[in-house]
Amino acid sequence: MNVACGGSLFQDIASQVSTSLTHRQHTRATNLSHTVAVEPGSLLRRIVRSVSMRVNSSHHQSVKAVAPSLVASALAPDGIVEAIESPTHRFCLGIQWHPEFLFDRHPLHRRLFEAFLRASRSTGRSA
Repeated sequence: MNVACGGSLFQDIASQVSTSLTHRQHTRATNLSHTVAVEPGSLLRRIVRSVSMRVNSSHHQSVKAVAPSLVASALAPDGIVEAIESPTHRFCLGIQWHPEFLFDRHPLHRRLFEAFLRASRSTGRSA
């Protein structure tokens, strides 16, 4: 999403960001790995209704420069962007973690799916 909108990526976090956390966890995807800080005023904050949340982590790439039309809406403690969104669209949210493995046990992750379903059911507005 970020690259398609004109942003860039770290191709390999571990080799390009010397102070990075381990973003490719070696445990099951149902385990939580690290915390992300959720940006005030973001769609993500409105959805999860929390300043931070624990996420799983299974990626080696990440956003480097956020595309001009997007904003970062969640950051890992090492500064790696974990979520981006479009402030000009009703529902355009990209997240780096995998809530599909977490929604059944973690309410904050379930809220992501509930919000997506609500937005999908809405009529009369463009996304």
